Amino acid sequence: MSDGAANGESPGPPPVRRVEPPVHVWVDLAKLFPRGPHEDYQNVPNGVNTQAEVPAMLSEWVRRADGAWLGKVTFAIYTRDDVWSVTTTQYCPAHCLKQKGRRERTRLDDTRLDGTPVDRDLR
Repeated sequence: MSDGAANGESPGPPPVRRVEPPVHVWVDLAKLFPRGPHEDYQNVPNGVNTQAEVPAMLSEWVRRADGAWLGKVTFAIYTRDDVWSVTTTQYCPAHCLKQKGRRERTRLDDTRLDGTPVDRDLR
C-alpha cells in the first residue's frame, strides 16, 4: 500500500474531517471580523453586528496548509437593532469557535440565543 508521496500526494489523513452529527458551537464574530485600527466607526442601527458571539452548527473541520484548523459553521448575523439577519455558512479559524453548551458560554454581548436583547435589570 502506498503512502501517496510517490504519486505527488501528501502523506497522512485527508485534510477534511466531517462532524456527524453537527455540533453546537459559538462563533466569536469580533475575532472573526476584527476592527481595523485606523477606521472611523459609527453606530449604524441597521448594520450587521460583527462584535457579538453567536450560536452556530459545526459540520466539518478542514486542515490549513500551515497545520491549523478551520471549522465549517452555519450561523446567523443579526443587525444591531435585531430587526434583520442573514444566515451564512463559511470556514472560520478554530480560535474563533467555542465548543461549549448552549447555556455555558461566556457572554460577549447583550443578546439571547434567539438574538433578542437581554434586559440588564434581569441579570
